[in-house]
Amino acid sequence: MSKIGILSDQKELEQKLTQLFPEERYQLVSFNDKKQFYHVDGLIVNLNNDNRLAETINWLLHSKLNPSVFIWILIPELLEQEQDILFKLGANDIFTSYEKLKKRSYVIKNTLSRVQQQETKLTLGKNYSSFLSTTNQSVLINGKEKQLTRNEYKIIHLLFSHFDETLSYEDIFKKIWPKIDYDKEDSNFRISNVIFHLRAKIEESNEFIIKTTRSKGYRLTEK
Repeated sequence: MSKIGILSDQKELEQKLTQLFPEERYQLVSFNDKKQFYHVDGLIVNLNNDNRLAETINWLLHSKLNPSVFIWILIPELLEQEQDILFKLGANDIFTSYEKLKKRSYVIKNTLSRVQQQETKLTLGKNYSSFLSTTNQSVLINGKEKQLTRNEYKIIHLLFSHFDETLSYEDIFKKIWPKIDYDKEDSNFRISNVIFHLRAKIEESNEFIIKTTRSKGYRLTEK
């Protein structure tokens, strides 16, 4: 779930944004402290007071605390040169009316969706120990433990440790059978056979899948 900060002096805006960003997919939070930059994926700024431009610039400068946060600004009656200033300071998009923001809300949604997908991949890759049990030589599939053979476990452990990265047949073979010389035809067949049985055991996973990189090898990636 993506978390969007709302910095606004108009209370009714948050109610409107709730309709654009439903709570089952997005968490909207009132934003009033620069420390919150560490805890949101994006920020919508909407200030309408006499100092709105100066305050918006100030918040853009504060956003450098967490450069990965996206900043979208809703500010009416903005001159072109003022927009240039905001973009140069890090604004990702500027809307001069709520209707324009509404029409382009898909841009915000698509941006957050891609970030969420990337974070999921990183989480799976870094936390593979939560899916594998060395003691039981097993893998956790949708909360259920699946027993693996010794070589199945070694291969999936190897793929997890190189999550979303293609490992060649030769690299896999040398890691799994280090004392046997690599012979392309025989060795690739041996790997393919283990992968075939391994796939059958993890095919129900809602989180990861083994994909074939044609003529090269295999990679474990997000499903």
